Amino acid sequence: MSLDFSDPRLTAYALDELDAAERAEVEARLATDPEARGFVADVRATARLLTEQFQTEASPKLAPAQRDTIEAQLRPVTTMSTTQKPKRRWYSFAPVAVVAAAAVLMIGLSVAFLLPARRVPLPEYASVAPKAR
Repeated sequence: MSLDFSDPRLTAYALDELDAAERAEVEARLATDPEARGFVADVRATARLLTEQFQTEASPKLAPAQRDTIEAQLRPVTTMSTTQKPKRRWYSFAPVAVVAAAAVLMIGLSVAFLLPARRVPLPEYASVAPKAR
C-alpha cells in the first residue's frame, strides 16, 4: 500500500487532533502500513523539535507605549448607558415633515387639476321650466 502524503488525517493523528472514529481508521491503516507509521513518527519528531525550539526562543515583548495604545483601543466607550436612548430634537424631524407635506400637496394638486372633471349631462327636459298647472 503506497503512502498518500496529501492525507491530512495522518498528520492530525500524529498531533492528536482526531476524534475517536477517525483515530480508529488511521490506527487500522498504521497496523498494516509501515511507511505510514514512519510518516507519523517523523511528524511527531518534527512537532516535538519545533515545540522545544519555540520554548527556548525569546519572544518579542511590547513596549509600554504599544501596550497602552492597544488597551486604550480595547476599552469600551462608556459615555452613555446602553439602556438610555438618545434624546431626539424636534428639528431633527423637520426636514422629513417638510418633504412629506410637499409630497401630499403635490399629489392633491395633481388629482385636482390633471384628472378630468366628471360632468353629467342634464337631460333635455331638465332645461325646460316646469309648467304651471
